Amino acid sequence: MKLKLTRIQFKAMYSLFQNLFVAVKPKEMEAMLLHSILMGIVKKMYARDFEDRKKYSLTLTDAEAQAFCVFFTKYEMPIELVYERNLILTITNLINQKFAK
Repeated sequence: MKLKLTRIQFKAMYSLFQNLFVAVKPKEMEAMLLHSILMGIVKKMYARDFEDRKKYSLTLTDAEAQAFCVFFTKYEMPIELVYERNLILTITNLINQKFAK
């Protein structure tokens, strides 16, 4: 699945992912699985972060897209992160549409 993101969207999502996944070590098995899959997305974003572009494309495997959707349907985002919440909601809706077929 290919996501097309603006620079602002990419930077917001990358910052959110760094805060959620880089410094966190989950203890439960399900959380470990989601964490390791989502760290793959963080690594892809890290490689792209050095590029200065107006638009970014990020290709997610089916497992990464599904893990993204599972994590963010369970995770309660802080209220003050309005932009990030809307971005995550938009992406999870796209993923749900793709796999609902």
